[in-house]
Amino acid sequence: MAIRALTDAFSIDFVEQDDPLGLGDAVRRGAPAGEPIAVLLPDELLIGPNCLAELLQCRDRNGGSAIAVKRVPRSDVSRYGIVDVDGGPGRNWQVRSVIEKPRPDIAPSDLAVIGRYVLDEEVLERLQDARPTLNGEVQLTDSIAATCRTSGVSAVKYEGRRFDCGNFAGLLEANIAVSQLEETAPAAVRPDLQPAAAPVTTPAKEASAA
Repeated sequence: MAIRALTDAFSIDFVEQDDPLGLGDAVRRGAPAGEPIAVLLPDELLIGPNCLAELLQCRDRNGGSAIAVKRVPRSDVSRYGIVDVDGGPGRNWQVRSVIEKPRPDIAPSDLAVIGRYVLDEEVLERLQDARPTLNGEVQLTDSIAATCRTSGVSAVKYEGRRFDCGNFAGLLEANIAVSQLEETAPAAVRPDLQPAAAPVTTPAKEASAA
C-alpha cells in the first residue's frame, strides 16, 4: 500500500539513450525545457541530512545552480568532477570552475561533486549543443562550469555519510550501513558487521534515484 500511495502521487517517464554518451547526454534527453531540474544519481547513497533540501535552500538564496560536494582522498580525485571554490567560511561556496576527472597534480581541490544537483535553465540550454569531450562522452560538468560566471553555481558541502555504489566496495559498505540503520540484518550476523561500519544514529536518510 505504501508503494501504491507513492506511485499515485506522481508520474514516472522513462527516456533511453541511444548510445552511452555520458551523464550530460542523459540529462538533456530527460530534462524538460525551460525550467530548473534536480538530478539525483542512483549510484550515490547518502545517509544523513536531506541533501536535496539543502541544495534547494541554497538555490533560493543565491540563484543559479547548486551542487553537492564532499572531500575525497587526493588520490581519488581523478574519479570525480572536482570544484574550485572561493574558499570562504562555512560549507556553502561560490564555484569558480568544475573540472571532470582531473589528475591529482592539477586538481584545484579535493572537493568532489557527489551526484546531487539542482541545475539552472542555463545549464540545460548549454547542454543542448554540448559535444562529447572526455572519454567520448557529453560531460555535465562542462555545461555547469560554463555558467559559473553567468547565472552562477554554488557548492554545498554535504555533512552526512556518502557511499559510492558504482564499485563493489562502496556497494557493500552501503548495504552494511543501511542494514545497521534499519536493523534489518539478522541478529546472528550483525555483530560481524560492526568492524566494517559503525552504526548510524542519525534517523534521517536519503536514497534517491534519478
